[in-house]
Amino acid sequence: MSADPCWCGERRARPLYRLPADGFRETFPLVRCVRCGTERLDPMPSGEVLARAYATSYYGAGTRKFVGPVAAATRAFQGGRARLVARCAREGRILDIGCGNGNFLRDARERGFEVEGTELSAESARRASPEGDLQVHVGDVTELR
Repeated sequence: MSADPCWCGERRARPLYRLPADGFRETFPLVRCVRCGTERLDPMPSGEVLARAYATSYYGAGTRKFVGPVAAATRAFQGGRARLVARCAREGRILDIGCGNGNFLRDARERGFEVEGTELSAESARRASPEGDLQVHVGDVTELR
């Protein structure tokens, strides 16, 4: 039994492993829901821990977190996720929680999806949509309308 239920309502989850995080002594337990297969941290870190984990330094200096080959690999991964979503669903709406640089949302929008994202801080939301081309909500997703 897990501490928090999955979005599907199931409380049973299979432990996968513990994720280390830069700057933290503790690790975070990753579990997989036995009903729907969603992977998530359980229990979820507190708002204080999330704020520390996603401090300004997490995003790197300037407007880009990664450069060179790492940036190219990250970009390819984002495009691959959008292609996978488009194979599974021809249309619909996507909410990307923690949308990072917004590239996944742009790729999905090019494939005909209605897209929105969330980020915890206004600064990270500006990084996701510096030209205002994406709707990015600021704050904890559980507290947004």
